[in-house]
Amino acid sequence: MPRIRDADCGRAYGKGWYLTMNPQGGPPLPGGPVGAAFNALVRIELPHGRIDLMPLPPGHAISEPVHVPATQPGGSEWLLCVVDRAAEDGSFKSEVWVLDANKLVEGPIARVQVPLPLRAQVHGCWVPADQLP
Repeated sequence: MPRIRDADCGRAYGKGWYLTMNPQGGPPLPGGPVGAAFNALVRIELPHGRIDLMPLPPGHAISEPVHVPATQPGGSEWLLCVVDRAAEDGSFKSEVWVLDANKLVEGPIARVQVPLPLRAQVHGCWVPADQLP
């Protein structure tokens, strides 16, 4: 169930992103909606099926990304995702990673420390504060 651009919902689309388990990434962190957290992000291009993988370092878990569209045709697209990192005391710390949506293999271009751990999620989304009830 890939995440696609909001503008493509209900229409044909050419790319999507989804979470997966990378067996080479070490044991997964416990938690998440399936009991073990995802440790890799995939970008797939359709219809030919080209796949790019961004594995996370051991002890890391990723939540579903949010797509930030380009502001101009042909401009950069971004993904924002929460990444949890296991701490030595058994707790975890959360970061928001900013990724170039079309260059996952290059890894994050920014990591923003979050002052408290966030709950793992899949199929969530962020909304502007002015759209909150």
